[in-house]
Amino acid sequence: MQSFGEEEKAKKMQRATAEDDPNVILPPDIMEKILSRLPARSFAAAASTCRSWNCLCDRILSQPKLLSALSGDPRLPVAVEEACESVLSEPIRPHFAISFIGSKFSLKETLRLIKGKLGSSIPIITCYSPGIIGKNAKTKEFDEVLWVHSDSEEYGHSTQVQGDHGIVLTVGFVPGLKVAAMPVRHEGDPLSLVDLYLTNVKHYVESVSGSLYPTGMIIFADAGSDMTYFLEKMGMGDIQFSVALSDGLSSIGPIYKAASVKCIEDKISGCSTWMTARRDGFPNLDGQALLDDLESQVGNEKACNAFYIRVFKRRKPAFSFKKRKLLEFISLHEVTGADDEYLFVDGGGIRTGDLFQFCAPDVDSAWASRETVLEKFRCFKEGGLKDHSDGQDEHECKRMEVFGGLIFACMGRGVLFFGRPCIDISTFLEVFPHTPLSGVFCGGEIGPCTEECGGENRSSYCLNRYSTVFLVMAYSPKLPAL
Repeated sequence: MQSFGEEEKAKKMQRATAEDDPNVILPPDIMEKILSRLPARSFAAAASTCRSWNCLCDRILSQPKLLSALSGDPRLPVAVEEACESVLSEPIRPHFAISFIGSKFSLKETLRLIKGKLGSSIPIITCYSPGIIGKNAKTKEFDEVLWVHSDSEEYGHSTQVQGDHGIVLTVGFVPGLKVAAMPVRHEGDPLSLVDLYLTNVKHYVESVSGSLYPTGMIIFADAGSDMTYFLEKMGMGDIQFSVALSDGLSSIGPIYKAASVKCIEDKISGCSTWMTARRDGFPNLDGQALLDDLESQVGNEKACNAFYIRVFKRRKPAFSFKKRKLLEFISLHEVTGADDEYLFVDGGGIRTGDLFQFCAPDVDSAWASRETVLEKFRCFKEGGLKDHSDGQDEHECKRMEVFGGLIFACMGRGVLFFGRPCIDISTFLEVFPHTPLSGVFCGGEIGPCTEECGGENRSSYCLNRYSTVFLVMAYSPKLPAL
């Protein structure tokens, strides 16, 4: 039974339809079903046909929407065509697009082809990546492809292939949000570049929304970028974003304090750090002593092909979501070697007095972390998301509808790490089975800090390794009008 308001609304729609086109005899609900099955281009044309159809199209696209598609075709024009045709096969008005491609494809040409399909008025980000994750445009099955330079091996729907060709394209419709792409070039002092970038972000947000801070940020960088500087300056403490981290590192041994620290800049290999350390009972440990200590802790239980140090930092943020003097966060640095004087690690930003601990990839930790993420997803699905933007009580939750997800997985994970295909994909789809999902393999994932980073002034985001960061995109549905 229709309420009085719904009945009046239906009558108005019928009158509007008849006024626009006297030959139309289909009721609005039937027309809405027909329009909702049109591909994006036909849908756009239908919306401009008459006033009543435009109203129906607005109703169809009244909520946020995310669509994505993956193509592994080695021919760039064909791959872009397949991906674009798939995401445009249903109604959507693109507000932004993100594409990840293999290194055999041209960034410039990929961008030109995508603009030809989606238009040049929306922000489009195109990045190289070591692998892609998404629903195959041809098979409609979820696939993860990690490009390697060895014999091709296939594991179910998880594939390791030669060639570095392929694309995953994600298109989003987010009414009520303003989306912009803001590039940073590798020119000049990195700290000054970060300051300039964050200032530009703040000015842009103020100009379009009147707010001081963005709703959220997704940051992409190439392999030569040291994101440690960015996170130290950023101080990302209070963004209300639905993000989960599946951690694949386990801590090893005691906590040390950095003693003598040298940052070495190299034009070819980038920045690295040479350091000594101390801990209780050992006033000064050189690089070889630290490695000997590490090996005694690891023993012969498990073989590790990589070790990292997890550095606990306290820094003054230049751009923070809260007024705070110091910010606590974690940075991870791969151990690259040692001698009888120094321990060598990649990256910079380590200072004398910083605490650190060794860690290593551990599949058991990754499986345990996956269960934690699954529980977080289930709680989110059942209970919604806390939102204080409208003065809600801190114990109240808004009901949220998930409309899409993005995955940023370490290229060290995948089938060779877990021994089974598509584990990270299944983590999301197990709870949100019919939700659009896409992602990328990368080397350094910006996401939530691990539990080791505690304290009142802890940062919400760190640069992780051997992890997978899940971004859950959701909205709070509007209550129906009475």
